[in-house]
Amino acid sequence: SDLRREISLEVGPALLIQAVVSHHREIDEEEILDLWRVTWKEPRRLVEHIAFPASSDEGQLRTRIEQWAKNTREVLVSGTPLEEAVETPVGIGPAHMPRIGSGWIRESELAGNPAFFEVFQVAVGDVLGPVQEANYGWHLFRGVETRATRTYSEVRAQLLQQLLDEPATDEELLTVERLIRRRIS
Repeated sequence: SDLRREISLEVGPALLIQAVVSHHREIDEEEILDLWRVTWKEPRRLVEHIAFPASSDEGQLRTRIEQWAKNTREVLVSGTPLEEAVETPVGIGPAHMPRIGSGWIRESELAGNPAFFEVFQVAVGDVLGPVQEANYGWHLFRGVETRATRTYSEVRAQLLQQLLDEPATDEELLTVERLIRRRIS
């Protein structure tokens, strides 16, 4: 009961503030359109990504890192989770440790790097790579999920609610406080 009381004392005011700010929030149609362009206008793909850094002047080490990327690809193809797929070979220093992550991407975000366009060509679950990036090293990608496009009219209400539910900023809090103070002497 003490924990419940403490949580309600913390969460209650925060929810009230969010509800009040959300009620006063004015969302322009352009803001909704911008969010639609980012989320639903073009197909998106959730990808898992491993980047193996190796500069072009590292000779034999670069070759070892390339082989490491190829070996990791084979482990990923077998369905191994991303974090468990990378086994560091002996002699690889911290500067060459792979960067691991995942996220949603759109084709338009890949415009600056045409080597990565194939990410949208592989089937969900398949592994792309190693793809060599000039002056960096190698990349492995695994497609996790694909989301098709949706029309603006289909998702407008959902996007509006998403914008209304965003956490209140300090500026919004001050604006609502000024509005309330004007009404109350």
